[in-house]
Amino acid sequence: MAWRLYSSREAARIIGVSESTLRRWRDDGDDPPHILVGHRYKYEHDALREWLRDRRRNA
Repeated sequence: MAWRLYSSREAARIIGVSESTLRRWRDDGDDPPHILVGHRYKYEHDALREWLRDRRRNA
């Protein structure tokens, strides 16, 4: 898959939570790995998949 960065809104939709939940997780340090581009948080596709996989294993 081509390298792609997702916005917070897109990342929240992909992992199945609201944007506010993603923001709360980010504030708590429990969100998927992200990149700060300017003042915007961006998420890589592969990082989202890996983060979900890790959370499933630890559930």
